[in-house]
Amino acid sequence: MASAEPDGGKTGDDDSAYDEAIGANIRAAREQAGMSRATLEREAGLRPATLASIENGELTYFSDLRAVARALRVRVVDLLPEEPAGGGESPAAETTQ
Repeated sequence: MASAEPDGGKTGDDDSAYDEAIGANIRAAREQAGMSRATLEREAGLRPATLASIENGELTYFSDLRAVARALRVRVVDLLPEEPAGGGESPAAETTQ
């Protein structure tokens, strides 16, 4: 039977893996920039411990991701994994072909 899920059948596990990959990319970018979590939280305007949650795969708000990218002076897309969890093409790739 075909999946009736609105996200194309993506499971919570797929979402978790994707969020964890984003968190790992943020941690790597922060470390490359030589910033502590506290410094990045301050520059991004995040509450204490929010960045730790994001780096551990608990991304709740896109606005937090945008704020982190701005503070790191990178594009949001630079923090995203190269390929969506599950190995499929992103919807954006499908619409540009």
